[in-house]
Amino acid sequence: MEDHLSDETRAFVDALLVHHARRSAIVWSWPSIFGYVWDVIRNLIVIAVVLAIYRVLNEPFQVIVVSILILTYVTLVVVSAQLSRLMADIMLHIERKSNDVLKQLGKEQDEGSTTDFEEAGFLLEKLQYKSYVNGTFNFIIYLIVVFQIFGNI
Repeated sequence: MEDHLSDETRAFVDALLVHHARRSAIVWSWPSIFGYVWDVIRNLIVIAVVLAIYRVLNEPFQVIVVSILILTYVTLVVVSAQLSRLMADIMLHIERKSNDVLKQLGKEQDEGSTTDFEEAGFLLEKLQYKSYVNGTFNFIIYLIVVFQIFGNI
């Protein structure tokens, strides 16, 4: 680093670098990247199944019934994913607030709990990226269903 930086600034920059390295180790590690790739492959398989189902349907009534079932499936997947993400967010927020209260009462938290909160935040960020991938594919499925319904009305 530059010599003109104060010790306080140097410590801050070092802390940022450590934070970035720990974040990258969780969010952009090889197992995480494999998880993102697996989500893409799994969603492509789901889209292929949806398209194959529509290919064998002959009557408009069948298309409408299957479309309602697929829309129900997509809705349940989206709602359950968002609900689990929201629950994790709430739990982490409650833990952070309770630690803030303990700090105000003069009880310091140990370094391990701070690290745990930071890692939990990184895991939530990883889940957010996965939800972007899954949400995009769920939207594609939704568009396929809508086009099938309007094509058979």
